[in-house]
Amino acid sequence: MNAAKSKWNAPPTPKEVAEFLERLLDRKVSGGPAPWPTLAGTPPNFVGLYVNPDGGVESAVAIQPALAAAMGGALSLIPLRAPAVQDALKLDKWDPMLVENVAEIANIMLRLAQMAGCPSVTLSSFSRGQPKGVQVAPGIEQGGRAGYRLEIDGYGGGVMGIARAWTA
Repeated sequence: MNAAKSKWNAPPTPKEVAEFLERLLDRKVSGGPAPWPTLAGTPPNFVGLYVNPDGGVESAVAIQPALAAAMGGALSLIPLRAPAVQDALKLDKWDPMLVENVAEIANIMLRLAQMAGCPSVTLSSFSRGQPKGVQVAPGIEQGGRAGYRLEIDGYGGGVMGIARAWTA
């Protein structure tokens, strides 16, 4: 295992993540702890990988589809009942604009990785499912990962996680 180079502090608290999203989405967001959602999931979770200037994976974010739909809809003020959001939730059929919104949120969320001690990271990829060769810390006590249950006012919610990650 090739551990990333940066010092990893504790992941942000649920309150910090909720407040961060609240400022970004200009909507009330509540948050609490949740189990880590895994990078795979069924249906597959959205996964963003953050890399250091040398291209090494430093951290990952995993977002369950229900939360991704809520985030993407809230960012562009697409009503929860709109076909783009409903198709994503019920049929796992994602409008490219909605996916782009979630990817942009993941890009901005690199600040959460920075809060956890990875000061020079960029979002290198955003896709669905488990990226090949990527491993995450087995628990917060082993170097950092946390799950968050988030609820976005008027849109619903779900679970996301932030973790220390590296390539095998």
